[in-house]
Amino acid sequence: MKEGLGFVKMNPSGNTTLLITDPVARDRQLPLALVLATPEYLAVDQVGFLEKPEDAGAEARLQMMGGEFCGNASRALAAYLLQGKGGVTRGSVILEVSGSDTLVEAFVEKRTEGCWWTEVAVPVPRTVRTQRIPLGNEMVEAVYVELPGIDHLVLEGIEPSRATFEYLERNGYLPHNAEARGVMFWNRAARTLTPLVAVGASDPVREGSCGSGSIAVATALAMADRTSIRDLQLHQPGGELLVTAEYGSGGITRALIKGTVDMIATGRVSVPAHDSFPAGSYTRRER
Repeated sequence: MKEGLGFVKMNPSGNTTLLITDPVARDRQLPLALVLATPEYLAVDQVGFLEKPEDAGAEARLQMMGGEFCGNASRALAAYLLQGKGGVTRGSVILEVSGSDTLVEAFVEKRTEGCWWTEVAVPVPRTVRTQRIPLGNEMVEAVYVELPGIDHLVLEGIEPSRATFEYLERNGYLPHNAEARGVMFWNRAARTLTPLVAVGASDPVREGSCGSGSIAVATALAMADRTSIRDLQLHQPGGELLVTAEYGSGGITRALIKGTVDMIATGRVSVPAHDSFPAGSYTRRER
């Protein structure tokens, strides 16, 4: 038995995102998302579900597949909502987003047909700490950044690998019980960032770009230098992001990500009936 769900596939700076526009029960969202993200279905980095907001000040709620916060998906939804307003080419969109205790505001401006420039103010880090970690035959410095709904570990000058991610998680350097968690492999000289991210109990995958991970990198730099980092350009596997982390009173007071969003496709997708994909049956795979 099949059921059809409305969807829009968006590309916020290479972090391909599927937005499901029909209601889906919370306990079915993650297992369904892990199916839809596969190459056999719609081949995306991540999936978010549109819900009715609880706060009257928000236009919509974005519930991510693992309950995490995602800045890129927030940008994607804001662009999608603006294009649905018929003739409106720029403006602000207020969202409820999973993993965030506060409303999220995004600015959107249409550039060309199916392409928007977006800027979103994201929740600031809750915790930032520097630690030394044994990797191979040396001790390396890592910065742990806890954000609402997702935790990141920032490593500089280390070759990206799933084996390193799993080593860090296995040895307690990256909390396994976080809704979502990532290791950000950052190269200062080249301004490149390779994000590996895991959601829930799924395996880590290399994403095209990562908004919260970009904030983690800018936070690490701002805290180390005790100064604001503004419009840091990060080249990521699927695209580029500009990221700002404003420093004050010993912490980050404001965080912002900017970048393009492209619409790839809209339509309806046929998926297995709910009872054929019980929770935990699937793992997240790279495209």
